[in-house]
Amino acid sequence: MPQLTINLLGFPRVSYDDDPIELNRRKAMALLAYIAVNPQEHSRDTLAAILWDELDDQRARNELRRALVVLNKTPIADYLDVDRKTIMLREDDAVWVDVQQFTTLLEGNPTLTDLEKAIDLYQDHFMVGFTLRDSATFDDWQSMQMQTYQQQFIAALEQLVTYQINAQEVEPAIDSLNRWLEIDPLYEPAQRQLMRAYTVAGQRAAALHQYETYIALLEKELATQPQDETVKLYDAIKANRPVRLEEYDPPVFGNLPPLPALVVGREGALNALKTRLHIQGDPPRDSRRVHIVQGWPGIGKTTLSSLLAHDADVHKHFTDGVLWTSLGEHPNIFSELSNWAYALGLDDLNGVNTVDDLSSRLAAALRDRQMLLIVDDIWNPAHLRPFNIGGRQCATLI
Repeated sequence: MPQLTINLLGFPRVSYDDDPIELNRRKAMALLAYIAVNPQEHSRDTLAAILWDELDDQRARNELRRALVVLNKTPIADYLDVDRKTIMLREDDAVWVDVQQFTTLLEGNPTLTDLEKAIDLYQDHFMVGFTLRDSATFDDWQSMQMQTYQQQFIAALEQLVTYQINAQEVEPAIDSLNRWLEIDPLYEPAQRQLMRAYTVAGQRAAALHQYETYIALLEKELATQPQDETVKLYDAIKANRPVRLEEYDPPVFGNLPPLPALVVGREGALNALKTRLHIQGDPPRDSRRVHIVQGWPGIGKTTLSSLLAHDADVHKHFTDGVLWTSLGEHPNIFSELSNWAYALGLDDLNGVNTVDDLSSRLAAALRDRQMLLIVDDIWNPAHLRPFNIGGRQCATLI
């Protein structure tokens, strides 16, 4: 089946069954781009006002008709629905628009394949090199679209880099980071990540050059100095000290319960807990790291702890994550501790056969982490002791 293809990521191009379509009026191309990005009925008056905002209404509508004549002389006409009041580009399997595909691929939780396809589609900025000198309204719309797609592209690259770093795919990560920094060269965490990737790949000179290029850019564009973390990384690379690929360990969310589907009237209790945990408001005078919620079964303690475990403010404050467990009246404490060890990536547990040994290993792993530990449904206070293992930056809710 022949296909109408509209490419707007980069200089706009239109083809039909792989044969280019030349539009000899820029306003015709602008009209097609606008209705391709917004696949719905558009009022003729609205389109005329956008594309010919310097003309009176009658002249603008006359110019719109002339632009439609240009489109109707091409195969594009077969995909237009036009009447006396409205114009739209028909949604059809034979119509392919790159920005629509790009947006669809990035909706929801895109897979690695989705991210790679979307990034491949982004040939350049939206309609780069195309302007209408006599239509400020269209130029404003085009600029807004360019910013929107650019932000989506950067977010996709950031997610792809995270995939690649977690998988230790260094060379692909270098390629992705370079493309990211072509768009956003002043984003310092990406600059540091590229320096780390170059170093791990054995390209120490490239890592040092990346830093030198970046500080020159900072001086030129912002007349400022790099962040302390960037300088420390440069010093480590220059001194040939070991450098990890990951700047930060990813947060751990271990064994979290499902988020309650419907909760009413718990906002006050939740906010009170967040205040006690120093997440919001004025912290209490005491600086205790262990906090207790006590009450009869069925009053909602588990619901409250589940809400807290999934709370965005909690995740922002406890940057290394949340560990959650529920013990019950007759718990298997070694098994529950083992779940935490697994979540923290403690794979080498040979010779760890007792609760005390496992608790000690977990305490060592948590010593420098900033995590919230939640131990729910405790019937016997003695069961808490092996879980009271948080370091000075941790908090424990029981």
